[in-house]
Amino acid sequence: MAKEASGRCPYFTPTKEFSNILESTRERHDDIKNTLKSHIESQGFQCKEEFDIVLPATQPNAITIRGRADLLCVKDQKHIILEIKSSYIDRGKAMDLYQAYLYGRLYKSIHGVEPIVITVYRPPRYEKRQTTQEKVVNINDIKLPANFIYIRIDISKDWIKIDEILSARGGGIYIIGSDCYNCVNNQCPIMAGLQKYSTQLPP
Repeated sequence: MAKEASGRCPYFTPTKEFSNILESTRERHDDIKNTLKSHIESQGFQCKEEFDIVLPATQPNAITIRGRADLLCVKDQKHIILEIKSSYIDRGKAMDLYQAYLYGRLYKSIHGVEPIVITVYRPPRYEKRQTTQEKVVNINDIKLPANFIYIRIDISKDWIKIDEILSARGGGIYIIGSDCYNCVNNQCPIMAGLQKYSTQLPP
Protein backbone atom coordinates (compact mmCIF):
# COMPACT_ATOMS: atom_id res chain seq x y z
CA MET A 1 0.00 0.00 0.00
CA ALA A 2 2.81 2.39 0.89
CA LYS A 3 4.57 1.52 -2.37
CA GLU A 4 1.42 2.44 -4.31
CA ALA A 5 1.05 5.73 -2.42
CA SER A 6 4.59 6.70 -3.31
CA GLY A 7 3.74 6.54 -7.02
CA ARG A 8 5.32 3.09 -7.47
CA CYS A 9 8.81 4.46 -6.95
CA PRO A 10 11.06 1.40 -7.39
CA TYR A 11 13.43 2.60 -4.66
CA PHE A 12 10.83 3.68 -2.09
CA THR A 13 11.06 2.11 1.37
CA PRO A 14 8.28 3.19 3.75
CA THR A 15 9.04 4.05 7.35
CA LYS A 16 6.83 2.66 10.12
CA GLU A 17 5.50 6.16 10.80
CA PHE A 18 4.62 6.63 7.12
CA SER A 19 2.82 3.28 7.01
CA ASN A 20 0.80 4.06 10.14
CA ILE A 21 -0.29 7.46 8.83
CA LEU A 22 -1.14 5.98 5.45
CA GLU A 23 -3.30 3.26 6.96
CA SER A 24 -5.29 5.77 9.01
CA THR A 25 -6.00 8.07 6.06
CA ARG A 26 -6.50 5.53 3.25
CA GLU A 27 -10.10 4.69 4.12
CA ARG A 28 -11.10 8.34 4.33
CA HIS A 29 -9.32 9.15 1.06
CA ASP A 30 -10.99 6.25 -0.76
CA ASP A 31 -14.39 7.24 0.60
CA ILE A 32 -14.01 10.73 -0.90
CA LYS A 33 -12.67 9.32 -4.17
CA ASN A 34 -15.52 6.83 -4.54
CA THR A 35 -18.12 9.51 -3.79
CA LEU A 36 -16.68 11.81 -6.45
CA LYS A 37 -16.27 9.02 -8.99
CA SER A 38 -19.87 7.88 -8.60
CA HIS A 39 -21.17 11.44 -8.86
CA ILE A 40 -19.17 12.27 -12.01
CA GLU A 41 -19.87 8.96 -13.75
CA SER A 42 -23.60 9.57 -13.27
CA GLN A 43 -23.11 12.51 -15.67
CA GLY A 44 -21.82 10.27 -18.47
CA PHE A 45 -18.08 10.42 -17.74
CA GLN A 46 -15.80 7.39 -17.61
CA CYS A 47 -13.35 7.59 -14.70
CA LYS A 48 -10.06 5.83 -14.06
CA GLU A 49 -8.55 5.65 -10.59
CA GLU A 50 -4.83 6.16 -9.87
CA PHE A 51 -4.11 7.19 -13.45
CA ASP A 52 -0.39 7.17 -14.29
CA ILE A 53 0.97 10.33 -15.90
CA VAL A 54 4.49 9.53 -17.06
CA LEU A 55 6.71 11.79 -19.13
CA PRO A 56 9.74 9.67 -20.11
CA ALA A 57 13.18 11.09 -20.67
CA THR A 58 13.66 12.24 -24.26
CA GLN A 59 17.45 12.60 -24.14
CA PRO A 60 20.29 10.59 -22.61
CA ASN A 61 20.86 11.41 -18.94
CA ALA A 62 17.59 13.40 -18.77
CA ILE A 63 14.94 12.78 -16.14
CA THR A 64 11.68 10.84 -16.16
CA ILE A 65 8.78 12.44 -14.27
CA ARG A 66 5.94 10.33 -12.97
CA GLY A 67 2.69 11.29 -11.29
CA ARG A 68 -0.49 9.46 -10.36
CA ALA A 69 -3.77 11.36 -10.49
CA ASP A 70 -6.41 10.13 -8.06
CA LEU A 71 -9.12 10.36 -10.72
CA LEU A 72 -9.11 10.99 -14.46
CA CYS A 73 -12.62 11.37 -15.87
CA VAL A 74 -13.32 11.73 -19.60
CA LYS A 75 -16.45 12.53 -21.59
CA ASP A 76 -16.05 13.44 -25.27
CA GLN A 77 -13.41 16.20 -25.34
CA LYS A 78 -13.75 17.09 -21.65
CA HIS A 79 -10.99 15.64 -19.45
CA ILE A 80 -10.95 16.15 -15.68
CA ILE A 81 -8.08 15.47 -13.29
CA LEU A 82 -9.00 15.39 -9.60
CA GLU A 83 -6.31 15.32 -6.94
CA ILE A 84 -7.93 14.37 -3.64
CA LYS A 85 -6.54 15.44 -0.29
CA SER A 86 -8.07 13.72 2.74
CA SER A 87 -6.92 16.59 4.96
CA TYR A 88 -9.00 19.56 5.98
CA ILE A 89 -8.75 22.68 3.80
CA ASP A 90 -6.93 24.54 6.58
CA ARG A 91 -4.21 21.87 6.54
CA GLY A 92 -3.57 22.33 2.82
CA LYS A 93 -0.12 23.19 1.47
CA ALA A 94 1.05 25.18 -1.55
CA MET A 95 2.68 21.99 -2.86
CA ASP A 96 -0.80 20.46 -3.17
CA LEU A 97 -1.61 23.06 -5.81
CA TYR A 98 1.78 22.75 -7.50
CA GLN A 99 1.25 19.00 -7.67
CA ALA A 100 -2.12 19.33 -9.40
CA TYR A 101 -0.75 22.01 -11.74
CA LEU A 102 2.14 19.76 -12.79
CA TYR A 103 -0.24 16.86 -13.38
CA GLY A 104 -2.30 19.03 -15.70
CA ARG A 105 0.68 20.40 -17.62
CA LEU A 106 2.25 16.96 -18.03
CA TYR A 107 -1.07 15.46 -19.12
CA LYS A 108 -1.44 18.13 -21.79
CA SER A 109 2.13 17.53 -22.99
CA ILE A 110 1.54 13.78 -23.26
CA HIS A 111 -2.05 13.64 -24.58
CA GLY A 112 -2.47 16.98 -26.32
CA VAL A 113 -5.61 17.85 -24.33
CA GLU A 114 -5.85 20.57 -21.70
CA PRO A 115 -7.66 18.99 -18.74
CA ILE A 116 -9.79 20.64 -16.09
CA VAL A 117 -7.67 20.28 -12.94
CA ILE A 118 -9.27 20.31 -9.50
CA THR A 119 -7.81 19.82 -6.02
CA VAL A 120 -10.30 18.49 -3.47
CA TYR A 121 -10.22 19.01 0.32
CA ARG A 122 -12.47 18.24 3.25
CA PRO A 123 -14.24 21.26 4.74
CA PRO A 124 -13.43 22.09 8.37
CA ARG A 125 -16.26 19.85 9.58
CA TYR A 126 -16.43 16.87 7.30
CA GLU A 127 -19.28 14.44 7.86
CA LYS A 128 -19.75 11.22 5.93
CA ARG A 129 -23.21 11.59 4.43
CA GLN A 130 -25.15 10.98 1.26
CA THR A 131 -25.08 13.94 -1.11
CA THR A 132 -28.36 14.83 -2.78
CA GLN A 133 -28.68 16.24 -6.29
CA GLU A 134 -29.73 19.59 -4.81
CA LYS A 135 -26.45 20.00 -2.94
CA VAL A 136 -23.94 20.43 -5.74
CA VAL A 137 -21.16 22.71 -6.91
CA ASN A 138 -20.95 23.49 -10.63
CA ILE A 139 -17.45 23.71 -12.10
CA ASN A 140 -17.24 24.00 -15.89
CA ASP A 141 -20.71 22.44 -16.19
CA ILE A 142 -19.62 19.49 -14.03
CA LYS A 143 -21.77 18.92 -10.97
CA LEU A 144 -19.80 17.95 -7.85
CA PRO A 145 -21.09 17.16 -4.33
CA ALA A 146 -21.16 20.28 -2.17
CA ASN A 147 -19.78 18.60 0.94
CA PHE A 148 -16.18 19.12 -0.23
CA ILE A 149 -13.99 22.14 -0.97
CA TYR A 150 -12.71 22.50 -4.56
CA ILE A 151 -9.83 24.53 -5.97
CA ARG A 152 -9.84 24.85 -9.76
CA ILE A 153 -6.27 25.15 -11.09
CA ASP A 154 -5.73 27.23 -14.24
CA ILE A 155 -2.97 25.34 -16.07
CA SER A 156 -3.02 27.74 -19.02
CA LYS A 157 -0.91 30.15 -16.95
CA ASP A 158 2.83 29.57 -17.24
CA TRP A 159 3.57 30.38 -13.59
CA ILE A 160 5.99 27.47 -13.33
CA LYS A 161 8.62 27.12 -16.05
CA ILE A 162 8.10 23.46 -16.93
CA ASP A 163 11.02 23.53 -19.36
CA GLU A 164 13.41 24.37 -16.53
CA ILE A 165 12.32 21.25 -14.66
CA LEU A 166 12.35 18.96 -17.67
CA SER A 167 15.80 20.13 -18.74
CA ALA A 168 17.34 19.07 -15.41
CA ARG A 169 20.22 16.65 -15.84
CA GLY A 170 21.21 13.63 -13.84
CA GLY A 171 18.79 10.97 -15.00
CA GLY A 172 16.58 9.03 -12.64
CA ILE A 173 12.84 8.79 -12.00
CA TYR A 174 11.14 11.55 -10.05
CA ILE A 175 7.73 11.19 -8.40
CA ILE A 176 5.50 14.24 -8.13
CA GLY A 177 3.99 14.33 -4.66
CA SER A 178 3.72 16.33 -1.47
CA ASP A 179 7.32 15.58 -0.63
CA CYS A 180 8.58 15.20 -4.20
CA TYR A 181 9.83 11.64 -3.84
CA ASN A 182 13.06 11.13 -5.76
CA CYS A 183 13.80 7.53 -6.62
CA VAL A 184 17.54 7.96 -7.05
CA ASN A 185 18.94 10.73 -4.86
CA ASN A 186 17.92 13.76 -2.83
CA GLN A 187 18.60 16.41 -5.50
CA CYS A 188 15.03 16.64 -6.78
CA PRO A 189 14.81 18.98 -9.81
CA ILE A 190 11.07 19.41 -9.31
CA MET A 191 11.55 20.99 -5.89
CA ALA A 192 14.53 23.02 -7.12
CA GLY A 193 12.38 24.43 -9.90
CA LEU A 194 9.48 25.19 -7.58
CA GLN A 195 11.68 27.05 -5.09
CA LYS A 196 11.97 29.89 -7.61
CA TYR A 197 8.21 30.32 -7.44
CA SER A 198 7.72 29.67 -3.72
CA THR A 199 6.19 33.11 -3.15
CA GLN A 200 3.61 32.60 -5.89
CA LEU A 201 0.39 30.67 -5.55
CA PRO A 202 -1.60 29.35 -8.49
CA PRO A 203 -4.07 31.84 -10.02
